[in-house]
Amino acid sequence: MEMPKSLNITIILFKIMSYFYSIFSILIIVFGIFSNNGHNFNAFNLITFIVLGIFLFAFAILYSKVSLALKEGKYWAWITGIILSGLMLPSLLIVIGIPCLIGLLDKNSKKYCEQEELPKQVLNV
Repeated sequence: MEMPKSLNITIILFKIMSYFYSIFSILIIVFGIFSNNGHNFNAFNLITFIVLGIFLFAFAILYSKVSLALKEGKYWAWITGIILSGLMLPSLLIVIGIPCLIGLLDKNSKKYCEQEELPKQVLNV
């Protein structure tokens, strides 16, 4: 079965979100490191920025994994994609979340992700 166009748009948007979270996490960590000047060193602020950066980088990895699995038609990625798209709705990322949800909730996208995996052929050597 061929991948629906609406699902392809969702995959592209998830890749964009992955890049966004990667860049944002690195900037948060760098800001945390350089915000502590020599006069007022605050370890709590530094640790907070580093933990937040790691958390955001984990989201970047999650968006990347889901986009790759959606391309392969994995059902778990379809469910996870709906959850991730729903998390974008109550924020400024609503402009990305709505097209992602529309692409995932399309009946052709659901059929594509519900298809049974075909057994791999064994090569006779």
